[in-house]
This record gives sequence, C-alpha cells and structure tokens, in this order.
Amino acid sequence: MLSFPKLSGSHRRFAISTIFIFFGISSIQFHSVLFEDRGFTGSHFTLLIVTGAVSALVSPLTMSLLTRFFRQPFTPLQLLLFTSGITLPLLPVIPDLRLLLLMYFIHTFSMWGLFPLYLACGMEVYREKGYDIYFFVRSLGTFGFAVGCAIAAISARGFSFPVLYFGFGISFLLAFFIIRPFRNFSHLPSKRDADSHVNKFVLTDFFKLTKWKAMFPFLKDKQFLFLLVPITIICCANSMAVNIQGNYIINHFRGTRTTVSIAWLLCSGLEIPIMFFCIYLLRKWSLTAVLFFGVLGTCIRLTGMSYSPTIGFFFLSIALHGFYYAGVATGMGVCIDRTNWKHRAALQPLLTVIYSGIPNVTGAFLSGYIWEHYSLSAVYQVSLVLSWIGLILIIFLFPGLIRRFR
Repeated sequence: MLSFPKLSGSHRRFAISTIFIFFGISSIQFHSVLFEDRGFTGSHFTLLIVTGAVSALVSPLTMSLLTRFFRQPFTPLQLLLFTSGITLPLLPVIPDLRLLLLMYFIHTFSMWGLFPLYLACGMEVYREKGYDIYFFVRSLGTFGFAVGCAIAAISARGFSFPVLYFGFGISFLLAFFIIRPFRNFSHLPSKRDADSHVNKFVLTDFFKLTKWKAMFPFLKDKQFLFLLVPITIICCANSMAVNIQGNYIINHFRGTRTTVSIAWLLCSGLEIPIMFFCIYLLRKWSLTAVLFFGVLGTCIRLTGMSYSPTIGFFFLSIALHGFYYAGVATGMGVCIDRTNWKHRAALQPLLTVIYSGIPNVTGAFLSGYIWEHYSLSAVYQVSLVLSWIGLILIIFLFPGLIRRFR
C-alpha cells in the first residue's frame, strides 16, 4: 500500500518549493486565452506558441552546460526561477509583438529548463531516502498546480490578466528564495571522482551529460527507437489538444475564464490519484502497463474531447488528463532509467527534447495552422487520429516491451 513519507528539514523545504514551482507553472492554462484576448489571430497564435516550443529544444541542453559551469544544479535552477518570476508578469502588458515574442521565448526557455534541473536537484536532496521519493514529492507539484487553477477560477472574474500573472510570478520568486539555501548543498564530482564513483547516480550522470560522445547509446537500441515513435506521436497529439483547450472551451461552449480554470483544476486534481495508480502499476505489475494505460487513457480522453456534445461531457473527458503526464511522460522517464545504458539518468534531458520538445513544436504548429485554415474542432479530430495511431503502434510493440520492461 502506498503511503506518503514524512519529511523534515531540507527535505521539507524542497517539497514546499515544489508546490510554489508548479503553482507558477499553472499559469500555462491562460497563455492561449491571453493571446486571443489581446486580439491575436490564429497565425499570431502559431508564432507565439512555436516561439515558446522551440525553446524546449535548446533549454535542457543549455541547462546541462550551466550545471557543469556552476558545478551543481541548484544555482541554475535558482536562476531559472528568478527569470520565470520576472518575465511572467510582463507577458500581459507588453504592447509590441516582437518584444512579446522575445519575452515569451525567455520565459518558456526558463520553464522548460526547470524540469530536468528540478529532477537533478530532487534526486540529490532525497538521495538517502530512495528513488521513489521523487514521485511522491512530484505529486505535491500536481497539488500546487491544482491550487493555482483553483485560485485562478475564483479570481478570474475579479482580476485582470496582469494581476493573475503577477501572482504566478510571485510564486516563482518564493520558490527562488526557498531554493537559495541549497546552493552549497552539494557539488558535482570532479572528473576523477566521477570515474571512480560511478554509483553517484544523478550528479555523476549529470556531469557526464556534457561528454557528447557518450550521449547517444539509444541510437543502437532498435527496440527503444521503435518505442520513441508512438510516444512521440502521442506527445504531439496531446500538445495539439492542450494548446487550444482554453480557446475551445470559450469559443465552442461559450465558457469564461472561470470555466477554463475549473477545467484545469479538474485535470490537475485528478492527476494525483492517477499518478499514484501508475506508481502502483510500476511496483506491482510492470512499466509496460504504465505506458500502455497512459497511452490508452490519452486516446480515450482525446476521443471524448473531440466528440463532446456538452461541456459536461467535455469535462468528463479531460478528467483523464493525468494519464498522459503520469503514465506516458513519467513512464518514459522510468523507462529510460530501466535501460542498461551506463549514463541513463544523464540522457533524461536529451531524450526529453526528442520525445517531448520536438513533438510540442510540431503540435503547436499544427494546432495553429489547422485552427487558422479549418476550425478548433478539426484540431481535436487530427489529434484523435494521431493518438490512436500511437496506441496501435504500442499494441504492436507490446510483446517485446513486456519482456524487457517488467
């Protein structure tokens, strides 16, 4: 039976910072609505979203270089939190589109860099407590995201976008001050230490991430490359659906900002039990089951969203939102860790670019293009087709996966 561990001292501080970090990240629920509210068309929407998504391709690799420069991951994480806290409140008030593109790129660059650095820092802080502690603490992040959605839903009618975004920015700055004491918590080992203490886990592997010639063992792993294909397709389909979720609620169902926040609250709130369900599957059954249920749940969700006759049915469908993030995204992270590659933890940021960053760019472009030339409903229909293609491929690969990832 799953139970939440007791935390104290530095472990508790990092867990609290997790809540504030993901509270700030919950601002993503309003980005597309903000752009539309400011009068941007579908082509502008595409440009803004793609600008942000492109940052996902370069941010994780840049963070690995910064980690090597500072000799530990806490200072780069602190820099990203500060940057996010400063740039986020500026998005609703910048009048010039070119300046907005620049600011949005800087902000999303910071946001995408948070995830690999958060993982590296979390593993260092909770090293002696075991690997599973990260997943439990990560569920606090989902709770923080849900709280952000709840506050946004309550205040949407009373506050403007600048006020809401200012509050989200303050959350990042609070996490920045909480993370500050961790700057000297540890440091990356020297080259000699990295070679002689290969069980240093995350920090050793993170150090060796900068050794480019050792970064691509997965290119010789045909089964893993085949797995990347359906996961990449599913990520693209999910990106298309998430990018225009708020716009679809407002335009198709005549919803409001409050409705959008309630939808995100439902998504993030129900992600917590789904995440614990996936942890249970991982422990009691197999990693393949986590991936399969993640993909299947995503397909069912996109099917319901594509053909929802009422907003109630739409909300029922998006309740399965957590199957992608807890099942597919987290499942892929564990899948990489379960391989026999020497530096598999170091490959997490790089492979995130491949199976998440590039599909997000593609999904952002497709969603904007289809919206501009066809309709918002067509975006969901295309994402539905892509998701079922991904599911069919996963089923085809299932026998080999079940033997390898138990």
